[in-house]
Amino acid sequence: MTNMRRLRDLDRKGVFLNDDLTLFCAKLARVLRNDVTIGNVWTIDGRFHCITTENGRQTTKIVDSPDDLFSLGWSEDRIKGLDLYI
Repeated sequence: MTNMRRLRDLDRKGVFLNDDLTLFCAKLARVLRNDVTIGNVWTIDGRFHCITTENGRQTTKIVDSPDDLFSLGWSEDRIKGLDLYI
């Protein structure tokens, strides 16, 4: 844990410290990190925490499944186009 904290404190852009994610969760993490409307993404206990900006205020939203992407303002067509459903 100490080494992870040291790496995080380096503030390197484009460097991600991932837990041991399943293939599905790794793909979802990649999609969330590439979304320009999301400032930051991390996982805690298998749940994705996303920082978004709404009305000039930053909020944290939790994504447990692809259905939660609607709370991020994603359309149904965009979610289906990701082929995240198994």
